[in-house]
Amino acid sequence: DRVSDAIEHLKHAIPSSTDVLKSVTLELFSNNSPTSAYPKSCSQAKAIVYSNLAASYCLQNNLERATKQIALITDSIPPDMVAYRTVLLAVYILLKEGNKSRALQILRTKNISHFKHSTKT
Repeated sequence: DRVSDAIEHLKHAIPSSTDVLKSVTLELFSNNSPTSAYPKSCSQAKAIVYSNLAASYCLQNNLERATKQIALITDSIPPDMVAYRTVLLAVYILLKEGNKSRALQILRTKNISHFKHSTKT
């Protein structure tokens, strides 16, 4: 129930997310691979932060800001690296906006690059 605190924390994490993997070598990653999902690049780490921030904005029913965060993800990483939960978040936003056809297109293709070009229908 501390969504506002989460948003502030995530906003501050974005500028530092480019440094998140600089000290991780492939050998270190291979020898100590985590049991949970782990970003494979700085861009992917930043996309995760954007996704979490978009989800936080959705919880506040601030779809305009959530939409901006999803759009930043499409600029950060290739569509095949986007987490499926982020795809579902984009679908949720489009459905809340009443854009069923675009939501279905993203759901079918699992590609949020179509999200950037969404318009309300």
